[in-house]
Amino acid sequence: MSTESALAASTSQPLVKTRRTISPYDLTSGDNPGTLISKPLLRGSNYDEWSTNLRLALKARKKFGFADGSIPQPVETDPDFEDWIANNALVVSWMKLTIDESLSTSMSHIDDSHELWTHVQKRFGVKNGQRVQRLKTELAACRQKGLAIETYYGKLSQLWRSLSDYQQAKTMEEVRKEREEDKLHQFLMGLDESVYGAVKSALLSRVPLPTLEEAYNTLTQDEESKSLSRMNDTRNDGVSFIVQTTSRIRNNSENREAIDNRVCSHCGRVGHLAEYCFKLIGYPPWLEEKLNSRNNTSSTRVGSSSSGTGRSTHNPSTSSYKAKQSVGRGTSINHVSSSGIGATVMANSMDT
Repeated sequence: MSTESALAASTSQPLVKTRRTISPYDLTSGDNPGTLISKPLLRGSNYDEWSTNLRLALKARKKFGFADGSIPQPVETDPDFEDWIANNALVVSWMKLTIDESLSTSMSHIDDSHELWTHVQKRFGVKNGQRVQRLKTELAACRQKGLAIETYYGKLSQLWRSLSDYQQAKTMEEVRKEREEDKLHQFLMGLDESVYGAVKSALLSRVPLPTLEEAYNTLTQDEESKSLSRMNDTRNDGVSFIVQTTSRIRNNSENREAIDNRVCSHCGRVGHLAEYCFKLIGYPPWLEEKLNSRNNTSSTRVGSSSSGTGRSTHNPSTSSYKAKQSVGRGTSINHVSSSGIGATVMANSMDT
């Protein structure tokens, strides 16, 4: 009786089907190492998009554990060792096919899937201030500009997703740190690129990023340094101008002094040379007229005091002066003024 009741009870309970679980070590006929499982190809700047698509493709095949290290390599005595080696080689092949040839050649020596994934992540996906600020700048400047709504929304979504990869705060301390970094980025984005571009790049290259106060102090020191440099440049320009002016004045004074100390080898007077002597080159017309008028006055005086036979007046010829007229009127005047010759002296010298 007990046996019958037991059979009845067993037949009344529904049968539970056990679902077959796919093991990460399982391989199918479609798992070809030459198959391109994800796009786009990694070219460096598109790491965020590449890593997202490749992660999804590997998870769909239950192979991402080989790449992220959650399925570590077992010991050689483990029954799964050979399967792990086969799956690791398959994942490495898939990953290298999704990397552009210009980059894959530098990774050809890596044959461990976890090592390859980590290497690419450190090389192209490292979190740095410049990349985050570029994303924030693109978000701030993103506009529809005639695009379709879905295209514009997709562009924004891509930027949001890329930025979220860098902002994965979990604790309150991490949230507070991200907010401080947002303030830092907003402060640096508003700076004049032509003036503070180099300093801003240096600040964003620091790991970890500096605090807002540290960035402010660094920029104010750079501003003071630039102001001091401009003051020194202005001062140097002023000193240079004064030196040049003083030198020019000194040279002019020396030249005038040298001119005033010249001695004529013909007449022996000071202030001119023989080649400019009026007794050799002739007198200019304006001086000749003055000398003639003074000579006539002198002759009248002599005639009134004597028997009336006046001495004949000698008129200097200007032909030689005109021949050397290129000497210049200024030199002749200097000759008269610097030598101290009066009109009477010149007239007497002509009489002789």
